[in-house]
Amino acid sequence: MSFVLSVNQTGKSYGPLTILQNVSFILNRGDRVGLVGANGSGKSTLLQIIAGDLEPDSGSCSIPPTITTGYLPQRPPDAGERSLADLIRDSVGELRVLEERLRTLE
Repeated sequence: MSFVLSVNQTGKSYGPLTILQNVSFILNRGDRVGLVGANGSGKSTLLQIIAGDLEPDSGSCSIPPTITTGYLPQRPPDAGERSLADLIRDSVGELRVLEERLRTLE
């Protein structure tokens, strides 16, 4: 498998409002992409589907098991007593583990 992300005919609606319809693309290793669009056009919805935080109404999103995804929302969650540094640390926890492993291998 050389792709890192495959989105096929993905769709998402909220009530009568269709946010995503028939979205399809493949990202291969080494690809560099940007996601741009007007407010409300579905960028965050698509990213949540890719991260597995939201189920699409139709279509599919495939990511090889060796790929890890994450999603940092635009609006921070209720942090309670936790600091911003704690929230960021939680969002990149797996990355820190991989960095430590890389240092050990070096």
